[in-house]
Amino acid sequence: MNIKFDDVVAALEAIETTSTEHEDAIDVAIDCIMFTQALNNLFRDQGAVVPDVPDCNVLENLIDAYNGELAAACLFLADKAFATSPAMLRTIADSFAGLEGNVVPSVVVKGFRRLANRIENTRVQMQSLHQVISSKD
Repeated sequence: MNIKFDDVVAALEAIETTSTEHEDAIDVAIDCIMFTQALNNLFRDQGAVVPDVPDCNVLENLIDAYNGELAAACLFLADKAFATSPAMLRTIADSFAGLEGNVVPSVVVKGFRRLANRIENTRVQMQSLHQVISSKD
């Protein structure tokens, strides 16, 4: 199917103006289409190879890949050798947050804090797993 999302949104809006029977469903459909397009653009802006017309299978694979990369990074940084990494990430977030003029986007600052939390949670999960394995021996 080679259809532009803008054309689909325009068609849905045209339907919405002629009938209010399914107005809420049409609004949700438009929101879903716009979200999918925005997600496609986000991945493209980050250098991913994505089709011009968003393909949900491609987007799902990219999300899985990013989640896998994040999980791998957390497992690596959860190692005892990097015991101070969560504190370091929070310090970086605090210093970025304190900069004048919002030089660093808030989503990045929050990302440092979330990564610190995820590393700590990964450590707890690893310790629990080690305890379960040790208790079975």
